[in-house]
Amino acid sequence: MIGLNISSVLNSVVTIYITIPLILVPQILFSGTVVDFDKIHKDFTSDKYVPVIGDMMTSRWAYEALMVTQFTRNKYERYYFENEKNNKQANYISTTLCDKLSSKLTFCLDSIDNETSKDEVVKDLKTITNELNKLKADYGKKFWNIDKLNYDNFDEKVKTQTYWYIDSLRKHYRKIDNKCFANNDKIREKLLKKYKTDEKISELRKKYHNERLKDIVTKTNELNPIVEANYEIIQKTNPIFKKPESNIGRAHFFSATKKLFGNEIPTLWFNVAFIWFTSLTLYIILIFDLVNRLSKMFKKIKALFKKKK
Repeated sequence: MIGLNISSVLNSVVTIYITIPLILVPQILFSGTVVDFDKIHKDFTSDKYVPVIGDMMTSRWAYEALMVTQFTRNKYERYYFENEKNNKQANYISTTLCDKLSSKLTFCLDSIDNETSKDEVVKDLKTITNELNKLKADYGKKFWNIDKLNYDNFDEKVKTQTYWYIDSLRKHYRKIDNKCFANNDKIREKLLKKYKTDEKISELRKKYHNERLKDIVTKTNELNPIVEANYEIIQKTNPIFKKPESNIGRAHFFSATKKLFGNEIPTLWFNVAFIWFTSLTLYIILIFDLVNRLSKMFKKIKALFKKKK
C-alpha cells in the first residue's frame, strides 16, 4: 500500500525503483530483529515503550505478534505461561524492585542534610512515590503517608513507615511467588492426566519449547535488569512477562498483551488489528489520491512563493 501511494505521485519508473530501498530498509532495520530498540539514540527512543519509529513499521507489529504468540501459545508453554508470568513479576517486585526502593530510602535519609545531594534526594523521593503509586492498585493497600515522601517532610519516622510498607509489599509478592511454585505441580498433574506419562510430556516440551526464542523474549542476556528514567524504575528483563502500562495500546517490545482503554488484548489480535487498520487507512488515501493531491498543493504553494520573490 505504501508502494502504491508513492507510485501514484511519481511519474518516472526509475524514480520509483530508487524509492524502493527507502521503503524496505527501514522496515528491516526497525522491525526489532536487526536493531535493538534500546540501542537507538536516546533522542529517538524510550526506555519504557517501543520508539515511535518502530511503531511506524508494519514489520515490527508482525514480528512481535509472531514471536509472542509462538512463545505464549505453543502446545506446551500455554499450560505454564500465566503462572510463570505471575511468578516472574512477583519475584521481580519482591526482590529487585523492593531492594532498590529500600536502598533509595536509606540514601535519602543519609543525605537529607547534605545540600550538595539535594537534587538526588528529591529525584529519589519522587521515584519512590511513583513506584509505590503504581503498586498500590495491585497490592490493594494504600500507603497513607505517601504525601510525606518529599524533601521538606522526609525524616527518620517517614523513612521507617515507608520501609515497613515496602516490607509488607515484599511479603505479599513472596506469597504470590510461593503460590506459583505450588501451581507448577498442579499444572504438571493436569499434563499427566492428558498425556499419561512423563516421557510424553518431555516429548511435548522438546517439540514445542524453543530455547533461543525464550532467550529473545525474556532478554536473558540483558546486563541491566532495571533502568531509571523520568522518576520511574523501568524493568528491562523478562519483557514477555511484564504488564503494559499505557492505556492507549503502546507497550514495551514483546509485551504479551496490549492495554486499550482499560482492556487487556492479546498481542496477536491487537497487532493484526493494527496492521489491518493502517492498511485500510493507506487504501483510503490511495482511493482518494490524497498523496498526489497534497503533492500538487505543495507545488502550487512553492510556485506562489517563487512568484512573490
